[in-house]
Amino acid sequence: EGGLATAVAELSAAGRHKIRVYLDRIPVLPETRKLCRLLELDPLGLIGSGSLLIACDRSACHRLVSSIQQAGIDAICIGEVLELGVGVEAVNEARGSVVPWPHFEVDEITRLWGRAR
Repeated sequence: EGGLATAVAELSAAGRHKIRVYLDRIPVLPETRKLCRLLELDPLGLIGSGSLLIACDRSACHRLVSSIQQAGIDAICIGEVLELGVGVEAVNEARGSVVPWPHFEVDEITRLWGRAR
C-alpha cells in the first residue's frame, strides 16, 4: 500500500528492531526515476508488486544475494537490522547524512489517480 517505504517500516514494527536503509543502494530503473520526477512521485512509495523484501542473518547475506543472482534474479542488500526498537533510519551514503524516511498513506500511483480527479 505504500511501496518499499511502508514495507520496511512494517518489517521494523513486526520484528521489533530498528532498520537502517542505505538509500543509494535501492535500485530504481532510469525510466521509473524519470517518470517519478515528471509526475512528482517518490519511487519509495510506488507499489512493489513482484518485489520481495528479505531479512536474514548478516552472516548469510552475501551467500543469499549471490544465490538469488545466480538464479538470474536481481538482488541487492539495501540495509541492516539494528537494535531493539521500531523505526527506519535512512542513510544517504553519497552525502554521509541521515535523512527522514518517508511515510505513505497509500501508494504513489493511487495518490496520482486521486489528484487526477
